[in-house]
Amino acid sequence: MATTSSFNNIYAGGKIMLKAGFTGLLTLLLLIPAWFVMQLVQERQARQRAVTQSLTSRWATAQTVSGPYIVVPYQSNFNTQQYLMLLPQNLQVQASLSPEKKSESIYQVLLYRSHISMQGNFNFKLPASVNPAVVHWEQARLYLGISDLKGMEETPHITCKDSLVNLQADLPVKRSDSTGFSGPVTLDATQVGQQVSFAVEFALKGSGSLHVTPLAANSKLIMHSTWSRPGFDGNTLPVSSTVNNKGFNATWVFNEANMPFGTALTDVLPDKENISVGVSMIQQADEDQYAKTLRCIKYALLVIGLTFALFLLIELLQHKPFHPVQYLLVGFALVVFYTLLLSFSEYIDFDAAYLVAAMATIALISLYAQGHFKKWRTAAVFAGALSLLYGFLFVIIRLQDTALLAGSIGLFVILSVIMYFSRKISWYPNPVGLNPDQSLSETL
Repeated sequence: MATTSSFNNIYAGGKIMLKAGFTGLLTLLLLIPAWFVMQLVQERQARQRAVTQSLTSRWATAQTVSGPYIVVPYQSNFNTQQYLMLLPQNLQVQASLSPEKKSESIYQVLLYRSHISMQGNFNFKLPASVNPAVVHWEQARLYLGISDLKGMEETPHITCKDSLVNLQADLPVKRSDSTGFSGPVTLDATQVGQQVSFAVEFALKGSGSLHVTPLAANSKLIMHSTWSRPGFDGNTLPVSSTVNNKGFNATWVFNEANMPFGTALTDVLPDKENISVGVSMIQQADEDQYAKTLRCIKYALLVIGLTFALFLLIELLQHKPFHPVQYLLVGFALVVFYTLLLSFSEYIDFDAAYLVAAMATIALISLYAQGHFKKWRTAAVFAGALSLLYGFLFVIIRLQDTALLAGSIGLFVILSVIMYFSRKISWYPNPVGLNPDQSLSETL
């Protein structure tokens, strides 16, 4: 008899291990449909990018403002025409950005309108290699670089020496990678070494970001907006910045000590990529529903595995086996959660979409468990456990820097709960899988 009882215990324990192994394998297999859902999310994300690019290309793309600067032709020692680039001695720029949202299909695209004003002065100094006698001051032109002219709502208003500059759209000399405006200015050799003041004012549309290239010996850039989520770009951070729910203010300051060029250059301007600074209009993390959904799917292994572990635990406590096909159906329900989340988040707020998808999934699985175990109390246990699991997942995807810490603590708590409720299970049952004093199943 003892041998038979021992054999039965080993056989029953082997069945438990076999069921546990099956649920583990099924968890891994369900990552395949989860991967297809991830591909669907990325496809929708690519569609959003295409719509955004289409709208911004018709409105205006990211803008970079360069200048102003004056270009004067001169004759070189080899009797060829070259160009002298005269940059301001002092420059102050103020830019005000007003965010706008435009709808295209089911997507919203973040755009902006800006008002930019510039003030400063030139202090004309010729390089030692340039003979003042061969400089054609009568052909001097003032240039203002604008990266995307579709964003110009009006021709810039520019005054130099208190005279209005008659501008026209023109490619700046030796700056074929940029577009902008230019106009003639009245200069002569007597103004070498003297200060010439200027003022610029214009409205500019754009999307994504606004950068300014401070082509001056000393410059100060002030940007402000009602947008509360700026990203500060460029090789130099603002010397001061304030960001709150009402918007942001940022100030950059440059001087002759940290600018790698002088105010008089021959032929080539400094590379704007190395000195441009500005802001990017960063979308709120909650608004990027595709990134949030992708983060959710990355936790599919955890959600499916813990849900199956819960079913296996209650199956042992209730002595009512759950068929492999039933595990498969529950697994599919867990995967469908992500398609529901993806679909709803394209039309409503991500938080609301998550709540709807989670409630639908929890209700489906809990009612299915009630139909199998025939106890509403057991269904309530499933509903409560899944609610905590999806709530935990929601907290994790909302966090950024502390996500790892919160996730580690959460997993430790979950493991502790599983170990606590499984501590009285006899993995070699006698005879039905529980110790004679096991009473926990009566409450489930």
